[in-house]
Amino acid sequence: MRLPQFPRATFFALGSATLLLLSQATPIHAASGPDLPTIAEAYGEYWLFVLNVAAGNDGQSVAPAGEQAVVNKLARFVVNSYRGMNSVKRREFAQYPARRDELYQVWPTLRVSQRSQIQQEWAAEMEPGFLAASCDVVDMLSRAFLVPAGEFSDMNYNRLLQCWSGQQQSSGGAAGGVDQNLAASTLSSVLATEHIGVMAIANM
Repeated sequence: MRLPQFPRATFFALGSATLLLLSQATPIHAASGPDLPTIAEAYGEYWLFVLNVAAGNDGQSVAPAGEQAVVNKLARFVVNSYRGMNSVKRREFAQYPARRDELYQVWPTLRVSQRSQIQQEWAAEMEPGFLAASCDVVDMLSRAFLVPAGEFSDMNYNRLLQCWSGQQQSSGGAAGGVDQNLAASTLSSVLATEHIGVMAIANM
């Protein structure tokens, strides 16, 4: 099974100044490890925030129901995959609650110019995965307003049209028969794919 390895830095494109801020963030979690539901939820919320920023939403909720659906699918992926993880991989995933909270803590302290730069960089990192994703995932992200923004708007619009046109031609039957675990796994692959160079893929 191919699972995303935890990134080497919480902000993979923020630069040394922001990483320093992150290192100064107040520790929130105790030494005892979090349980699986907490890990799974934090994993989903962490990547939701990254997608939200990449979409130009500055970490602010735009479509709560759609965003929660994304979190739920990512969390389900972790729960379903956890048993097959080795101890090293489990320790990596156990960092997500603290990393998510540090992300929430540091983001408001950044200057507008820093946030703008990060948005552009994260959008560029997410874009190849979005274009390569299945139409089910593309549709889910678009309904949650989590599509990479900026210079990629035209490409993403064309991708959405391609998917929606295909759904109409299939008489609407495909959308109702989506395998939920497959969709969760595919969405996770969008967030950690070989097309995204800054995120490593671990072979289980």
